[in-house]
Amino acid sequence: MDERKRVLDYLQTHRVMVVATAGEEGVAAAAVFYVNHGLNFYFVSAPHTRHCRNMLADPRVAITIHEDYIDWSSIKGVQMNAIGRELAGSESEAAQHLYVAKFPEVFTSSAASSEIGPSLLKARWYELAVNKLRFIDNARSFGYREEWSRAQLTATRVS
Repeated sequence: MDERKRVLDYLQTHRVMVVATAGEEGVAAAAVFYVNHGLNFYFVSAPHTRHCRNMLADPRVAITIHEDYIDWSSIKGVQMNAIGRELAGSESEAAQHLYVAKFPEVFTSSAASSEIGPSLLKARWYELAVNKLRFIDNARSFGYREEWSRAQLTATRVS
């Protein structure tokens, strides 16, 4: 299997990413549920959170997606650099449609009546456009990594 396709398949099968930002108040890292469309990642969050405030002041973010391993030789994951922004209007609606397809349980009537519903009404949608991606796979060989720019990944038409 093409390594780039394997990386994008890995991203499709995961649900949580850690978004790291920096700003005047310091650094912040937040675990958020995500949906991706190719190399664009979408998540929902409250605009008053430090990671969102930081991202709006300095859109450069770092992202990791991985599992919790006990054995170093099993570690596999993705590290990415991206540019973040808040979405509005039709872009926000499009992100929500992608998110609903991946997380339908979040938008059920029982979720709407729980703590999630009121929080979602106050939240905003954000996009992280990846410009560099590194795939780590110690199961393949210890320290194995592949690295691509956005241009390299999109030139191969893998999405």
